[in-house]
Amino acid sequence: MKAAREIFERGLDLQPDNVYLLQSWAVAEGKAGNYEHARRRFEKCSVANAGNIQLWHAWGMMEADQGLLPRAKTLFKRCVVEGRTACQMLQACDASTLAK
Repeated sequence: MKAAREIFERGLDLQPDNVYLLQSWAVAEGKAGNYEHARRRFEKCSVANAGNIQLWHAWGMMEADQGLLPRAKTLFKRCVVEGRTACQMLQACDASTLAK
């Protein structure tokens, strides 16, 4: 993960407003089990681009994978809060996760 972090940092040095790079870093941290690092990056990304439905989905899936279903549901619902329709949210999110 150390090498990946260096690449993400370098990329963000070149493009500090690239929320997709930041989101990718958050996902990578989550997959590596570094959940607090991932949450910090998701949070930073959410401030920069709150309307990004993929952000809320990726963050929600990480929380759901850990069994933190109330937190995951809250994150999935942000899709609607940020102006997304329920139909768009259901297309982006696994309906079975929402049902838990």
